[in-house]
Amino acid sequence: MNKFSAFFIVIFLSLSVLAKTSWEESAVKLSGDPEVRAQGIKELKAFTNLSEQLRTNFATKKELVLDVIRALKMTEFLPRLLEVTETTQPADLKWQVVETATGLSEAKDEKKLTEIYSKKLEAKKLPDATLLALLTGLQKYRYPISEKKLLSLLEHSSYEIRIASVQVSSDLAKKDAKYSQVVQKAITLSPYQLRLQAYTTYSEDTALAKLHKKEITRSCGTEKNSDVKELCSKIVRVIK
Repeated sequence: MNKFSAFFIVIFLSLSVLAKTSWEESAVKLSGDPEVRAQGIKELKAFTNLSEQLRTNFATKKELVLDVIRALKMTEFLPRLLEVTETTQPADLKWQVVETATGLSEAKDEKKLTEIYSKKLEAKKLPDATLLALLTGLQKYRYPISEKKLLSLLEHSSYEIRIASVQVSSDLAKKDAKYSQVVQKAITLSPYQLRLQAYTTYSEDTALAKLHKKEITRSCGTEKNSDVKELCSKIVRVIK
C-alpha cells in the first residue's frame, strides 16, 4: 500500500469515527483537559444539525446543552435563555442558565437582560448559586441595584453573596456615592474576606476612604485578622 492510499484510509476512518460520535459524547469532552476539550469543540462544530439537537435536548440534558452553548458561543440561544430565566420558578432556576446568558450577552442585550435579572433578583427562594449569577450579570452592566437590596444581602447566609454585594456596591460607588454605605457597613462584618473586599475598595479610592475616615480608623483599631489589619492600617496612614 502506498503512502497516498494510506492517507485516504486514515481520513476515511477518522470521518467514520466522527459520524458515529453523538453530540453528547463530544460535549462530555468539554470538561476534559485542554487537548480533549479542543477535540470536543472540533467535533461539535462538525455537526450540521447541532442547534436543532440542542434545542430538542434542552429540557432533558440542560447542563450538557449549556456546556456546548458556552463553548461554541452560540448567541442564537440567548433569547431562549432569557425567556427561561424570566419564566422559570425561582426555586427551579439553574445558575448555569443565568451564567450562560450573561456570557453570551452584548451591549445591545443590556436592556432586556437587566430588566429580567433585576426583577428575578427580588424573587424569594432563589438558590444561592442562582442569586450569585444574577448579581454577576447585573454587575457586568453596572445596573443600579437598590442600595437597600445590597445592604440586605450583607446579611445573607452565604458569605459568597455577601462578598458579591460589596463588589457590586464598589463598582456602583464610583458613579454614585450612596452605594458607599454598603462598603462602609462591610468593614464591621464577618467573614474577614468581606472586610478585606471593603478595604480593598477604599485602598483603590482615597477620596471615598477620606469620607469614611472616622469609621475606618475605628474599625481598623479593633481588627483581628492580620491580612485585613495590614491593609486597613495602610489606608489609615494615607487618609490621616
